[in-house]
Order: sequence, then C-alpha cells, then structure tokens
Amino acid sequence: MLKKMWCWFKRLGLWGCLLLIGGLIIFWFAGQTLLLNWLAHYVEKATHGQVVVSGLYGQLPGPVFVRQLTYHTKSGSTQVVMRHASLSIRLRDLWNKQITLQNVQADAIEVSILKHSNAPAELPHSMEIPWPLNIRQAKIAAFSYVDSS
Repeated sequence: MLKKMWCWFKRLGLWGCLLLIGGLIIFWFAGQTLLLNWLAHYVEKATHGQVVVSGLYGQLPGPVFVRQLTYHTKSGSTQVVMRHASLSIRLRDLWNKQITLQNVQADAIEVSILKHSNAPAELPHSMEIPWPLNIRQAKIAAFSYVDSS
C-alpha cells in the first residue's frame, strides 16, 4: 500500500515539474519578439492584408513598440498609418476577455484618401469588437488628413 502511494506521489511530482517547466517556457516565449512577429503575421492573414504591422519589437509584459501600423479599407480608397508607436498591455485583463491598453503613444497618425469612389458606401454588419477595449492614456504627437485623390 505504501509502495503504491509512493509511486503515485512520484508521478504527481513528475507531472507537476513538467507543468511548471512548460509554464516557464510559455512565459519566456510570450516575452520574446518572435511571438510578437507571429501575432502580427496572424493579424495580417486574418484581415486579408488590410492591417499590416512592421517593425514590431518589445515584450508582452512590458511595452511593445511598432514602427508602422497600416490599415487599408477593402475598397482601397482610404489608408490609415500610425508611425513609431508604443503601447503597454495589461495581460491580466486578457483572462477576463477584455483588452486594456495602459499607455499608447504615437509620433504620427495619417489618414489618407487615396481615391474617391462613385459606389455607395458599404457599411459593415457590425462595428462591435469581440472584446471590450479600454485605453487608459493616449498621446499622439501629430495627426494629419491627406486627400490625394
């Protein structure tokens, strides 16, 4: 009986150690730029190229820096570019299915009208994002609107 309990405790200890090591590896991986680049690639694929993020570095537990984030509308008539931005994400809010950005800073945001379309504007079915978004503080050094059509 005692031998069976000892075997059971050894297995439990082994699984506990494996879970701890796996958790540490995941935590380490979450802090790497590799994960951020993978997430940026995933966002680009999921939006069919409408959102492109370049020059991404930093760590998820700390500030994340973005050299340029570009958004194109489906029709290609409008482009929004955010340059040299940094943001801090509260990771514990992700467990509650909400996104909280502690501090967002950008050197410039530029909205460009590339071409005017004679087609009537198509409204999206819903403007709702999947999770609540909270932005605690945002600083934008320059905002510009360019009509180059």
